[in-house]
Amino acid sequence: LAFTAVILGGVFQVLFGLMGFGRYITLVPYPVISGFMSGIGGIILILQVAPFLGLEAKSKVV
Repeated sequence: LAFTAVILGGVFQVLFGLMGFGRYITLVPYPVISGFMSGIGGIILILQVAPFLGLEAKSKVV
């Protein structure tokens, strides 16, 4: 399942690049991109706290 998601993500990225969709990213405000990236970073940090402390991590969190 993960392999398929990675391959599909790569295919979509290449197709969007070839079709020129990259120019539309300039229409997205910086605070939106910054908030999105900060949210992803926060989720990753929260999910890594338990393994860092040596506790058993939940396998079905996401």
